[in-house]
Amino acid sequence: MYSKAISETGDGVLIDVMVVPNSKETAMEWDPWRSRVRVKVRARPAKGKANEEVVEVFSSVGPSRIIRGHRSREKTVLIEASPDEVTSFLASYLQKS
Repeated sequence: MYSKAISETGDGVLIDVMVVPNSKETAMEWDPWRSRVRVKVRARPAKGKANEEVVEVFSSVGPSRIIRGHRSREKTVLIEASPDEVTSFLASYLQKS
C-alpha cells in the first residue's frame, strides 16, 4: 500500500507526503488516490510552522528534513533511517488511524 510513497536513497528514505495543515489533530493516513501519506498537522501554513511540524512527526524515526515542496502541500521528506525502520514506523502509525 504505502510502499508506493517510499523510495530508498544513499542518505536514507524518501517519503512522498500530502500535508493537511490547520487540522484538529496531528495524524497520518494513506491517500490511495494520490499514492502519498497524508500528514495532518495542527500548525497553520504560515512562516514554515506546518513544515516544522511535519519534520517533527518523522523525527522519531531518525533525523528528517523536507527536500522538496517547501511551499506546497505535496512534499518529499528525507528520513535518515533504514527502509525497515521507516516501514515499521509507518505501519504502526497508519494502523492507529
